[in-house]
Formats: sequence, C-alpha cells, structure tokens
Amino acid sequence: MKKLPFVLSAIILLSGCLASTSTRLVTTQQAPQITKTTTVQLDDQALTVQFIEKKGYTITANKGLLQTFVLEQKLLLETQYQQIWGVQEKEPDAFIDKEIAIYAFTVDNHPLEDIYDFDTNVYVMVAEGEVIGGYSSPDADEMLYGGAYGIDGKTREELKGLTYAEWHEQWTNKYGK
Repeated sequence: MKKLPFVLSAIILLSGCLASTSTRLVTTQQAPQITKTTTVQLDDQALTVQFIEKKGYTITANKGLLQTFVLEQKLLLETQYQQIWGVQEKEPDAFIDKEIAIYAFTVDNHPLEDIYDFDTNVYVMVAEGEVIGGYSSPDADEMLYGGAYGIDGKTREELKGLTYAEWHEQWTNKYGK
C-alpha cells in the first residue's frame, strides 16, 4: 500500500515529461490498488499548433483544416504538388497512397516577414498522426509570382541545392513514370 503514492507520483512525473510529444499518458484509478495507464494520441490540429509553437512562431489566426487528399503518384506531376513537395525535407515516396491533411495558420515572427510587407501563412502537413512537413507563403490578396517556401521561409533552391531546371528534371525522371 505504501508503494501506491510512489507509483502515482512516478506516473504523474512521466505524464509531464511526455506532454510535449504527440502522445500523453492518462492515468485512471480502477480500484484502490490498481492503476491503469493508457496512451492517447493528440489530434492532428493540436499536433500542428504544437509544431508551429516549437518553431517559435506566434499563431495569429488558426484557419483550421485546409484540405485532405490521398497522395497518388500522378499528383506529383501537378504544379501545385510539385511546389509543395519541392520544399519538403522528406521525399513524398513514403506517403504515396496515404491520406495527408493540411492545416493553415497565419503567424508572426516568421522569416518571410523580412522579405514581404505581408503577414505569413504557414501550412502544416500531417499523415497518420505525424507532422511530415509544411510550407509557407506571404498572406497577400494580390497574386505573387513564385512558388511555396519551406516551412521556415527557405526557397526550393536553398533547401535542395539545385536550380529549378536541375530539380525539375530529376523530379520528372523520378515521378513522371
């Protein structure tokens, strides 16, 4: 009986340590001497908010779920998806035939604020309960030329180390089959 407060204290301590990850421990008292610990997955929305805050950005508007889609290889030949995947650290191969959700936010303290005189939109991509990447763009009403920036405001050239022509040729050779 003396071990129960120690066990509960240890579980509470572990719960606090794990709260910053995408899962958390939930402790329930089923009987005076039995404690059950269950892992609960944070929802995608909470996960994306946590991801943005860890990057040091301040969310000024949570626009919610922008879109969901199943990533099919043929989509990777469309300009929109090339722009998005061209600024990711992870290649799309691991996510083909998986559902991807994109959540949209307007943020402060983003590097694009130094380039444009607009607020910045950040888009976070989630698959199977995990943040897999994201991208950013100025929040402008008028049409701006160019594609998406990486989540931290870097261009495709900065992220991939290739010119657009070099990158596009490699991309088409890989996904244009």
